[in-house]
Amino acid sequence: MFDRIKNIFKSKSAPKKRVRKFATEIAQTKDNAETTEADIKLGKELFWGRYPHYPEMSTVYRKLFQKFEIDNSKQIKVCDSICGTDMCNIASGSGPNVHYMCDDKFAKLVDKNIKKLGLGDKLERLIGQGADDNATQYFAHVFSFYPKLDHEGSIDWQALDDVTSPGGFVFLPKLVTNPKDENKKPSQKLADNIAFYHYIELDHTSHWISVLENKIATLQKDTPPGLNGANKAVIDTFRQEVTKWAQEIKKLKSKKTKIVTSVYKHDDVG
Repeated sequence: MFDRIKNIFKSKSAPKKRVRKFATEIAQTKDNAETTEADIKLGKELFWGRYPHYPEMSTVYRKLFQKFEIDNSKQIKVCDSICGTDMCNIASGSGPNVHYMCDDKFAKLVDKNIKKLGLGDKLERLIGQGADDNATQYFAHVFSFYPKLDHEGSIDWQALDDVTSPGGFVFLPKLVTNPKDENKKPSQKLADNIAFYHYIELDHTSHWISVLENKIATLQKDTPPGLNGANKAVIDTFRQEVTKWAQEIKKLKSKKTKIVTSVYKHDDVG
């Protein structure tokens, strides 16, 4: 897979007609001295064609929420929204009401996507003191939709105890690189003084592989609209995006890394 993608950026001697055309278009682009935020945004959009700029997780989370009866009668908190798209998709229709937090640099984009999907009445950003308000009891906390190397030790479970409804949930997407991180038993408490226990761990690796392979296959067949004539900075960003995700496919298939969501449940007794 990765070797085939690298051919996209080779010279005209590449065997496939479409690849030759693609390489020619890249060669014809003009140099650009500086890479702007707009260049980076466009380069990523040429690869993904949409937000989010990673394999979307809203489809798998909606199924989880339906299973756990997290619907529009529930209030949840998203702790780290990057673009708002996944968050909006889980809130739409019969989905839950959402309080969310996001970095200031993402706030405009998140707000734009919320308005685009007409979900302003179901989503509210927490800012400043509101982010630490203990008055609201959440039925679920979603730390993010993009997996990180975070683990239980990075979470203030005592603080979560005060703002989680009895029987509520915590969803923590993780990039697992250490097999020991997977050895968690259902109903195993995190600690005697912590009111949460391991509930289930869900493997999304195959979902990521499927999304990424479909994206790469599409790029191999058709040149992304807007690529022809784009400046060098945009092309470089696009090239980096292709390389990044092609390498990610290799790692996921080799089982060196896994994409999982660890789900924790709050004690039923309030």
